[in-house]
This record gives sequence, structure tokens and C-alpha cells, in this order.
Amino acid sequence: MTPQPKFTKYLHELKPLLEKDDCKNYNLYKIFEIFKSKRIDNLFIKFKSKGFPFSHVFFHLIQMNILQFTVNQFTSRSNNGENGKKDTFYRLKNEPWIDWRMLIYLLIGRFMYLLRTHQQEQSEKLKCFIADDTTLPKRGKGIEGIGKVFDHKDHSYKLGFKGLFFSLWEGKSFLPLDFSLHSEKGQNPDKPFGLKKAEIAKQSKKTRSADTPGAQRKTELTISKTIILVEMIKRAWKKGIHADYLLVDSWFVNEALISFVLKSRMFLLGMCKMDKRLYEFADKQYNARQLLARLKRSKAKRCRKINARYYEVIVIYKGIQIKLFFSRFNNQKDWSLLLTDNYKLSFEKAVEIYQIRWSTEVFFKEAKQYLHLGKCQSEDFDAQIADISIVISAYLMLTLRRRFQAYEGLGKIFIDVQHEIIEFTLWERIYGLFVELQASVLKRWNVDLEKLMEDVIMEESEQLFLMAILERQSENFNINNLKDVA
Repeated sequence: MTPQPKFTKYLHELKPLLEKDDCKNYNLYKIFEIFKSKRIDNLFIKFKSKGFPFSHVFFHLIQMNILQFTVNQFTSRSNNGENGKKDTFYRLKNEPWIDWRMLIYLLIGRFMYLLRTHQQEQSEKLKCFIADDTTLPKRGKGIEGIGKVFDHKDHSYKLGFKGLFFSLWEGKSFLPLDFSLHSEKGQNPDKPFGLKKAEIAKQSKKTRSADTPGAQRKTELTISKTIILVEMIKRAWKKGIHADYLLVDSWFVNEALISFVLKSRMFLLGMCKMDKRLYEFADKQYNARQLLARLKRSKAKRCRKINARYYEVIVIYKGIQIKLFFSRFNNQKDWSLLLTDNYKLSFEKAVEIYQIRWSTEVFFKEAKQYLHLGKCQSEDFDAQIADISIVISAYLMLTLRRRFQAYEGLGKIFIDVQHEIIEFTLWERIYGLFVELQASVLKRWNVDLEKLMEDVIMEESEQLFLMAILERQSENFNINNLKDVA
């Protein structure tokens, strides 16, 4: 039976709040006031810019972000600079002493506190950490620390940074927790970071005290993303934030991360490349393709829900015991490989959980489209960090409003039938789309599911096109059923 496309009408979280100007500014100050706390005020009390307190300037930077105003546009609309002149905002964004990472965690803490105090029931759903990176293109070669990075989506090199984002799916909402910016030095000594040495010499340079948060963020530029990710997870644990799973794509699945997660209280679940790394099975060493050929001596299992055939096997990798799922959907040529250290996890449940990872793609799409994530062109690296931190802060505040407006505002009377009357969460919509694509589209075309899902989420035209196909499939199914009954 083809599932009804009720799950997948909109793969958005914040679009309804950001499409119309009246919605953008609706109660924005009230949302900000809810997030304010004495701890935040006290922490940043020493940061004043031209006599304006930190919270005042910070709020207006968030306001500019949501309304998509530049600093020049915003200050030109203010009367006599009552909200601050241009230098007021630039000075704060360029300040290396501001710990933006701490500020985000304070906002996260406030978010969690508001859920605890105003929600009738706490969510007992699965909680997942999600790590993913995205390309943040830039225009100017004079930007501090800039270089060319490989964009795996377009398979090309672009001037910019790689942004590593570490987030929490807490059962209903996607919450960005942390991020870092990275450059890629490359293998060519004559063109480090993909640029001529003369171009690197002309880049903006800034002297920072080594103990400033800005200096610490700058050092992350050339450190391995796996190392930084491990530090991010440890930082979240110290803040009292834990998850059941860490979800990653194939770019992050390596020995170091597997070993680290194995010693923790959570499980790892990630897509893995069909490469030459060796797994020990039945006292022999196999790479992924050799192991699959070995497993094909027996009949594959079948998962009817998503129309897939699969093999599951427990192997040893670098002395670590892990579980592998080889899967192939009907009429697909290539096999996919999913890895976990949870030996009790079933294939169907593994696929269901892994789809939560796509919520980070929705975040990238909406943050770039509506909050201008990565659009800052300042040559000051501190301003780059500040700009992304402001985007995340705005996203958290809008998510809270969305959470209470769409999910939590119906009252205790509806709790027993909540699943029938409130809109599905983002994860449920993504998983619904995944199942529908398997049932209605992929069985006809030999396409790569990972690539298709990314295109559907990132491209509005692709999403609308496939939704129309799914709706027609559903209508045809219902008509045929009625004929059979008649």
C-alpha cells in the first residue's frame, strides 16, 4: 500500500514564520525577553559599545538577521542613532573577548528550562546528536583564514569555509548546539588552501590575546573536524546534554570517532563508504565489497515497509566490535552500508533513526535561505563567528515560538489524541517522505537515495515536483481500490 503523503506536505520548521514580514517581527521582542536571563546579562555586562549594553545590541543584531537588514539599512532607519550607529554593531561583532559558544549554550539552557516549566509532559522520544558540515561560500580572498574547500554536493572547490555543526534532535525540535569553521590546506605546497602564497599574504590579519575565545576559535580552522567534534560532544556532556545516538554521514565514520563513542553512554549510527577498510569476519579479513560477496552466499532478508533487502553482520574493525547493515532497495543497483555499535538494533529501526540526520539539512536550507547563514563578508574572523552565532540564536528563538505555537499550544485536553490532531514533527515528515519515495518513486528509477533526499530538501522545485508525483500515486491507488471493491 502506498502511504498517504500527509507527512510530507512541508519539509520546513521555520518557513511559515519567515515568509511574511508581519510574521517576522511579530512579538520578536517578547521572544527575546523570554530568553533573557540574569546570568546572560551578568556574563556580558562588561561589553558595552558606545554606551549601549550587550543585550541591547545583541537583540538588534538578531532583529536585523530575521528582517534581513544590513547594518547600514537598519541604522539608516533608526532615528538619530537611538539604537546605535554602525560602529556600535561592528565593534561588538569584531570583539574577540566575547564567548559566543558560551552564549549559545546559555540560550540552549534557557530553551530547555522553558520547555520544562511550560510543557505539560516531557518528551520521552529518542534524542540524537547530529554532526554534519556544509560549505559556506565567500567572495573576498582578503577574508582572514579563507581558502578553497571541497563541496561534496557540487563536487567542486569553492572559496569559503567548511562549517561543522553539532546539533541535538531532542524528540520534537532541532537545536543547533555548537559549530566551528574549517579550512582545507590541500596537498599542493605551492598553493596552500587552494590560493597563491601572495594571495594568502594579503589576507586580513588580527592580533589576539591567546586566552581570548576569538583566538581559540581561530586555531580550530586547521584542526581535524573529528577532533573538534569529539570536543563538542564532551562540551555538551559537561552542560548536562546527552543523547541516545550520534548520527553522522560517511565523511565522519572513522576509527577515532568509533573508539570514542564506544566508551560513551550513547551509540553511533552512520553511513559508511564501500571502501578498502578491512573488517574481520569468521577469522578472515574482508573489505566492504568482499564481505558483501561473502554474505551473498545466503539469501538476503527483506524489509517490506521500505521495500529493501539487507544483510546484517557483526564484525571486528580495528579491534572494535561493530554491526554492519548492507542494504539495497528494490530495482537499485548499488548497495549501501550502515554502521552501528548497537548490536541489538534491527535494520528497520536503524533506518528509521538514521533519517533523523536529515533534519540538519532542513536547518541548513532554512538558515541559509531565511537567516543568511554564511553570507557575512567581513574580513574579520571574529565577525564571521559572531554572525553564525547570531543566526543560531535567532533560529533557537524562532524554534521556541514554533514549538509552542504548533506543537504545545493545544492544552492538556488533547494529550491523549495528540498524534491525530497536531502536525507531525519534522522527523516524522522526513521519514514519511523516505517511505513514500521507496514505495512510489525509487522502484521505477535507479537513483541514489542519499543524493535524492538532499536534492528534495535543498531544492524547493525538486520537493514540489516529487510531492505532486506522490499525490498522484496516492490518488491512483485509492481509485483502483474503489474499483476492486465495486
